[in-house]
Amino acid sequence: MEEMRKASRERFLSGVAPSPEIPYPFMAWPEPYRSRRLELSRTQQQFLGIDPNNSKQVQEFWLKGYSYFGAPNGIIIYIADTLPAWSVLDVGMVLQTIMLLAHNYGLGSCAQLQMVAYPDMIRRSIPIPPSKKIVVGVSIGYPDEGDKMAQFVTSRIALDEMVTWHGI
Repeated sequence: MEEMRKASRERFLSGVAPSPEIPYPFMAWPEPYRSRRLELSRTQQQFLGIDPNNSKQVQEFWLKGYSYFGAPNGIIIYIADTLPAWSVLDVGMVLQTIMLLAHNYGLGSCAQLQMVAYPDMIRRSIPIPPSKKIVVGVSIGYPDEGDKMAQFVTSRIALDEMVTWHGI
């Protein structure tokens, strides 16, 4: 875990662009999702006292993510690369189950793209077969309730804004 943390931080600091095996073109998200993601980032930085114009503060925040927020354990979820795109739904169900079970046992968890941003580095540490596609990571540990990040709660849009109900 520490080897992967160190390699992730070094890659980030050296300016190597992330290259996850499931593309994540953040700025290419269509509206209104792009604006919501940017607002979430802005709100989170404000909550944590990070000045978005202070590159050192922003970098320190990103380094925490690339350090898996100090979690002592992590899980890398991967699937067969021959599966169709909709198989990521299965990954989502597994991810949610892991996170709910962790919570049930008093553990905190965080689904993380940063954990799988450099898949070649992961493959050097973990013998994942080339026939598998790395999808997402989950950091797991006992939460530090005193850490301000653990107190951040995201806002939600109203259910009626994202769901349309049709009776059959």
